[in-house]
Amino acid sequence: MQAAIIGDIYGSVYEAIPHIPLRTQAQPTDDSFLTAAAFEWMQLDALPALCTQPFSSELKEKLGAAAIDKMLHWFDAFPYENAFSPGFSTWVASQKKERTLIPSRQGHTNGILMRQSPIVALSYQHHLSYATMFKLIDCFGSLTHNHPEAQVASQTHAKMLWEAFENPAHMYEQLKNGHYGTIYPLSHWQQYSAFIYDAKRSLSIVLSLLTTAHSFEHFLQLAALIQKDADTYLAIGAPIASQLWSIPPDRIAWAMDILEQTPALQTVFMRM
Repeated sequence: MQAAIIGDIYGSVYEAIPHIPLRTQAQPTDDSFLTAAAFEWMQLDALPALCTQPFSSELKEKLGAAAIDKMLHWFDAFPYENAFSPGFSTWVASQKKERTLIPSRQGHTNGILMRQSPIVALSYQHHLSYATMFKLIDCFGSLTHNHPEAQVASQTHAKMLWEAFENPAHMYEQLKNGHYGTIYPLSHWQQYSAFIYDAKRSLSIVLSLLTTAHSFEHFLQLAALIQKDADTYLAIGAPIASQLWSIPPDRIAWAMDILEQTPALQTVFMRM
């Protein structure tokens, strides 16, 4: 789970529209803050509830309300400029005006992918069923991203991460064989001048990064070749990369140093 935040921070200086960096110094972006929201939602709401009752429509409604609370809290905690996407900011404004659990069908962006690694990881670690994990993914993600393409990408990404926990070598073979989607060379994505932020193509970029990399550090470094929404691509893929290759200790220390500027996020990072 720490890998998602490390990937986001590393990729933050390579995010560009188009080829104009949005930041000059590495820092956590909205991806890290919403990853923290998902982590706290699992630890403080979903896991305790599932210890006493099975997943049901009533529990989904209760957990959905708690998910909104967590996302609004971490939205307000974000200290930087160049913050959240216009779509998510609009959703937050509407939720602050009037809370609703009605899913947003317009959300087709990669935001649904970058924040779901804690849900998969904690579901696996606490021996929840595969089916329950997918219900939790839907409960949290569909509040802001209920577009069919985003939902398919979310399910594929969750499946990859779960299988990476179970058997990383097998997952990697499946990946190279195209089980999770067509693999394109990185040059295919470099030719795009437009900013790629939809969930479907963002996941495809992650597949290309994973099959090109030969270490966790190399996976991070490849973001410089893609740019565009680099922080989010790395936040999506780094949790999987960390199961294939270990995270160097000095990279974790590097992230801890940067997170001193955001103590609440640093605390969550240490708990992951």
